[in-house]
Amino acid sequence: MDLPDAGSDLNAPPTVLEGLPLPPEQPPAKYPALFYLPAAAFVACFAYLYLNVGFSFIVSYAGAAVAAYACESMRDVLTTWHGDDGDETIITTALYVVPLVVGYKAYQLMSAPVFYALRTRGIDVNLVPELVPMKRRKETAAVLAFMMLLPLTVVDLFFCLSLMYSPYTAVPLLVYIGWILLIDKAPRTGSRTPTLRNLAVWRHFCDYFPIKLVATTKLDPERKYVFAYHPHGIISMGAFGAFATDAAGFPQIFPGIDRRLLTLEQNFRWPFLRELLLAFGSCSVSRQSCDAILARGPGSAICIVVGGAAEALETSKGTYRLVLQRKGFVRVAAENDACLVPVLAFGETSLFDTLDTGHDSPLRKWQVFFQSKLGFSVPIFWGRGVLNYDFGFMPRRVPITVVCGEPIDPVKYLGEGLTGEDLVAAMHREYITALTKLFHDHKDATEAGRERVESIRIVR
Repeated sequence: MDLPDAGSDLNAPPTVLEGLPLPPEQPPAKYPALFYLPAAAFVACFAYLYLNVGFSFIVSYAGAAVAAYACESMRDVLTTWHGDDGDETIITTALYVVPLVVGYKAYQLMSAPVFYALRTRGIDVNLVPELVPMKRRKETAAVLAFMMLLPLTVVDLFFCLSLMYSPYTAVPLLVYIGWILLIDKAPRTGSRTPTLRNLAVWRHFCDYFPIKLVATTKLDPERKYVFAYHPHGIISMGAFGAFATDAAGFPQIFPGIDRRLLTLEQNFRWPFLRELLLAFGSCSVSRQSCDAILARGPGSAICIVVGGAAEALETSKGTYRLVLQRKGFVRVAAENDACLVPVLAFGETSLFDTLDTGHDSPLRKWQVFFQSKLGFSVPIFWGRGVLNYDFGFMPRRVPITVVCGEPIDPVKYLGEGLTGEDLVAAMHREYITALTKLFHDHKDATEAGRERVESIRIVR
């Protein structure tokens, strides 16, 4: 048997050794199964939004599609039906009509014993109907997209870590992070132009509850304003809908006022997600940010959810427990010659059910410790689900009425000779009085106000 010369050209095609059988011909490489998942996701979203297909139907479809893609036998079926040439995407999508129906029926059969067991224990589970009007579908999809921002922080972290595996992506990522930390000052200056406020999706977001913005008086666009929002609730849905978007009609109700909704500084340390927050005009709630935004001149305004993490721990359905021990927001208004506007959101605390841990319980002490270290709290809450009305992470459809009271002008106190901490204390007292009056004036005019379980209460 002749062997190839050791000094022959290494780049030459390999020669077939005499007397040895040829290796079997390998089939052409196929796309990985996950290649077709985007097509399946597009079909599911299209069917949910524009076809008369129930939401539970679509979720079952997605589950069946993932299971089918994970099955290697599906490739054999496609090869048998379609051959090795051509694009398999169309046939792959068509094949999921069968898993769609089968998956939905399987969902019904598997969930029936669970729901029966819950009902025997006095826990009733009300499922979402299969046929839901398209308007409500869009509203649910908009709120679901908003609620996914928190899980996206984890996805964002792993995405950035994955970019570090290659120098072609690691270098641009490091440059971007350096730009965030050393150059970009938009979270502290409000210099980024809001580009996402007018999207149609936020109209669906506000219509989900719905969110209504009410003004008790007109605001002069030649003045500066600090909107102080209460109560915090779990996620401050009303603040986002009324101040971070135009869907509630802020530009029409307060023409000439350029506002910025302020949030935690930590939220702007996440690469990529920070760009989404800046596109809504959101900024950091630091003192530097407040002064820089109000220094832009007449018509500038900021919105601060005053109670913050501490007030979130006080959230309970139908209550209005406020935390007003801090006076920093009053000091910001006084030192920047800005009017202080009390804002009260009826219904904000009724979007979720919460576990009342009690002020002296070990769990509450752990929550307070967690808040002191990280700057945000972790209340235990639940709402409705995507497929049911009784349990999940989605907020309930409770009307939110955001009422803006009459502005408190620091000039009035300056004329009385008050300055420094005396001015701040006087404005703080008037603010508490105005906020209490705002509650009693509108508590019976709103659905959430009529369903309150207690009056407004300042816990600390």
